[in-house]
Amino acid sequence: MFAQEAKVVNILPPKDISAAAHSVAYVDVSNYQKATFFVQLGAVGATGSSKNISFKQAANTSGSSSANLPIVNHWNNITAIGSASVANDTYAKKAAVASSGNTLALTASTSNVMHIFEFDTDELTDGKNAIGIGVATTSAATLCGVTAILSGARYAKALPPSAL
Repeated sequence: MFAQEAKVVNILPPKDISAAAHSVAYVDVSNYQKATFFVQLGAVGATGSSKNISFKQAANTSGSSSANLPIVNHWNNITAIGSASVANDTYAKKAAVASSGNTLALTASTSNVMHIFEFDTDELTDGKNAIGIGVATTSAATLCGVTAILSGARYAKALPPSAL
């Protein structure tokens, strides 16, 4: 059963992030081989700054000893014509994020898009057991929801342990 083989974590229930940023929320990945984050965006406001998604790695879910976590494996469902206004299930792999490597900037053209970010937990720095995602605030209405799926349980149980 899927619920016994993977841990589903509702990190950010869908909400308008224009009022306040969603500070970095961490999930404990020490019992899993992969961590996949699904970021679903509705209408992304055309104005404002600091519209971005960023990732961190830390020693624990409190964010101790945090450091940037590069975005290497990233997909989204923006169609070939640059629009995701129509539901689709075709995802294209994107190039690794440049510069600091841990932040993906959002623009108005990223409305109605699902972003998928995947991390192999063996790639974390030694002593880092948690992955965090932050979503910056915007000055225009922007709808966003974040779900993490942890898979490849190292010690499978009938009910996976908490990851928060």
